[in-house]
Amino acid sequence: MTILALPHAEVALSLSEALVVSSDAPVLLLSGDLTVVTASNSFFRAFGINPILAPGCELADLGNGEWNSPQLRSLLRATANGDAAISAYEMNLIRKSRP
Repeated sequence: MTILALPHAEVALSLSEALVVSSDAPVLLLSGDLTVVTASNSFFRAFGINPILAPGCELADLGNGEWNSPQLRSLLRATANGDAAISAYEMNLIRKSRP
């Protein structure tokens, strides 16, 4: 039997990825620099994002530019830095490829 000890950060990331991927809700997991780590299949379906191209892609580059919102990036960065506690945020996602 081999026991593999993973650093805490790796374990936390693995658990986070597992929770996101298994979610029935559209969920997106971003790194601190707003790069896509992974997303749920329902996110990919709901927003027409290619699941193969998304990991490693910057949030602003997802889709056809509809995720490139300065206000969204600002709120996400502030939240990730602990500078803001956003309980809810809504935006109109305007996609050129869909009505």
